[in-house]
Amino acid sequence: MAGGLTLPEDDARRLWLVRAVEIHDEAEQLLTREDREQAEAHARSVAAGTGAKGQRSWLAARSAFAASRLEARHPAIAQALSRSRWPGWLSLALPALAFVLGAISNELDGGNRLELLAVPLIGIIAWNLAVYLAILIGPLFRRKVAGSGAGWWQRIGHPFSVLGPNAGGGLTGRVLGDFARDWAGASARLQSARASATMHLAAALFALGLVAGIFVRALTVEYRAGWESTFLTPGAVHSVLSAVLGPASLLTGIAIPPEQGIAALRWDGGGSTGGENAGPWIVLWTATLIGLVVLPRLLLAGWAALRGKTGARRVCIPGREDFYVRRLLRAAGGGAGGVRVTPYAYTPDDTARASLTRLLHSALGEGSRVRIDPAIPYGDEEGWLERTALDGEGDLHIVLFSLSATPEEENHGAFAAMLRDSYAASGEGVRVAALVDEQPFRTHFAGQSGLAERAGARAENWAAIMKRLGVPVVSLPLVPDPAEGTAQRLEGALLGENLGLSPR
Repeated sequence: MAGGLTLPEDDARRLWLVRAVEIHDEAEQLLTREDREQAEAHARSVAAGTGAKGQRSWLAARSAFAASRLEARHPAIAQALSRSRWPGWLSLALPALAFVLGAISNELDGGNRLELLAVPLIGIIAWNLAVYLAILIGPLFRRKVAGSGAGWWQRIGHPFSVLGPNAGGGLTGRVLGDFARDWAGASARLQSARASATMHLAAALFALGLVAGIFVRALTVEYRAGWESTFLTPGAVHSVLSAVLGPASLLTGIAIPPEQGIAALRWDGGGSTGGENAGPWIVLWTATLIGLVVLPRLLLAGWAALRGKTGARRVCIPGREDFYVRRLLRAAGGGAGGVRVTPYAYTPDDTARASLTRLLHSALGEGSRVRIDPAIPYGDEEGWLERTALDGEGDLHIVLFSLSATPEEENHGAFAAMLRDSYAASGEGVRVAALVDEQPFRTHFAGQSGLAERAGARAENWAAIMKRLGVPVVSLPLVPDPAEGTAQRLEGALLGENLGLSPR
């Protein structure tokens, strides 16, 4: 996450869920306006700390309150939040099952022969050595797959975010679908660490179960150790066993027979004769498995568990690069402060005023105080400035124009520039921006061919004039139901780097 913000796992999970709800639930069906206002009020009352710590505390408190309302009212959402947790039972059940499988695997053939070249024993060691090699060289390939998102865990872990059969379609389905995808990606490293710890522990216990089963059965059955091969000679077998069991031989003091002794262990008569008591060989294989499998796997499991424990305290959440989180962080400080709107040579109707107010609240935070002045007549910009007090109580002053008007730098542009310079001279720190309402123009010429191109060309003319003056501008229709992304466009124009208000 580019923003670098993190929260403890449960807090982060709730934030991702509430984010998915609030992004899709524009009609406030799942989480009402009152719920959202109460969540913010609750967060302000309990959040502690300043700076980044205070922001994280506020985000966590608000999300916890909102999530509690959602869980209480919507069973599918409650089920989704529950199922998105790592199944702790799996971390115990899978290793326990591996131990049992290892213990009973020795009983599958029902015999009493310990094959010195047994594929299962050598295969376990070979497999684990291959795993260690993959772990060592894995970082060399991370750059190649860096753009693959959460990788395997996002694909395999997604079922743990499965939202249950009651998720359904419609609004709830879209919300829970986004939550499943986003949470699987955000928690990928954490869940990968937990999965790794579980698998390493299971591998260690499988090996322990295998040798435990052999030892237990050896109490009542005499194992005979020997070998047979179509292609290998006694010398080759001696080399293989010396390479695999040599370290265990040095550690335990149990010598590996020379080549002649190995030859004497060859099964004769289809395995009915030959071999020797397997006790020393069982000890050698046990020491080898413990040294090459059990201890390394336990160390890897401990390291992965430590990473999981640490990761659970710092799960990524969207940062300031995210439109939704920027809104919340502004609301944490009371919104964007006062926003003053002054229409110039344009009198917006009630619909436009209401739409603008909603958009500003959506873009800048519900706590933003929006004030819309009476319209200034064309050519009266200097007189208005002389008789109007620019109190500087807000931190943003928007000049509202109509796309129906032909932009004139000596009038429209001059007013925006004079307003900007007046604030700069007063040292109030208020930023000035321009907003062009496209709706009057689109309504007047509705149904005519080429309307979109004509509106676009006029908007470009407005943008060119304001750009020369260094005043940020955005052109959009002020309608009751704005297009998706309109609030983001407005926020980007009003709080971009050119205004010095982007919270970075």
